[in-house]
Amino acid sequence: MNIIKKHRKSSKIRYIAKFISIFLILSLLMGNIFIVTVNAANTANVIQISAGGSHTLILKSDGTVWAFGDNYYGELGDGMKNNNITCVQVAGLIDVTAISAGYDFSMALKSDGTVLAWGDNSKGQLGDGTKTNKSTPVQVAGLSSVTAISTGKYHSMALKSDGTIWTWGSDIYVVNSPTPMQMTGLTGMTAISTLGDTYYMALKSDGTVWTWGYNIYGFGDGTTTISSKPVQVTGLTGVTAISAGYDFGMAL
Repeated sequence: MNIIKKHRKSSKIRYIAKFISIFLILSLLMGNIFIVTVNAANTANVIQISAGGSHTLILKSDGTVWAFGDNYYGELGDGMKNNNITCVQVAGLIDVTAISAGYDFSMALKSDGTVLAWGDNSKGQLGDGTKTNKSTPVQVAGLSSVTAISTGKYHSMALKSDGTIWTWGSDIYVVNSPTPMQMTGLTGMTAISTLGDTYYMALKSDGTVWTWGYNIYGFGDGTTTISSKPVQVTGLTGVTAISAGYDFGMAL
């Protein structure tokens, strides 16, 4: 059964990029379609959206979180396992300031600096110290003073107000822990981004960019050597924003 499920999920991957491209084009050409859909689901005043592997999160200005799409692992957070093509409210979440949808799980940052997560937890990506899936939000263990969050396929990242970065979950090369662990050698960080299996990016206050993880395609240091420790991207200064793709990165 697990093999069948994994095959079903893996077969979706090649369609995800095409789906997102079509969705973005349609949104640009017929922007009112998405706005009408959101309003019809009683989720006006949207301030942030985040797309995962097969589900989407929506953050409202009142601090509540809504979701739609695949719910096989409980990634919609409504306590159910039923897929939804219209928005459902994530149970018990208030005062949320940021959201991030992982492959089959979800994460939210609250105004008090704590982080909650729900959905697939097979690799410890929810950070609660277990590997049990959760269909409603649970608190990520030991995290406080968080200012930014980012999710990958089976791993998660958090940036704290002191400029340190914390990771948890599993990605083979960097982290294998069901609770947050501090990334050594990184201080003064102002932004983070991760996506896919094993690729991480971080922006430092001095405008330099640092990357680590799977490096077979080259993550900017002039090598193709896999590294579990952050390395500086060569020749980049004055950077103000970053974004990690599946196996590549971009900087502004």
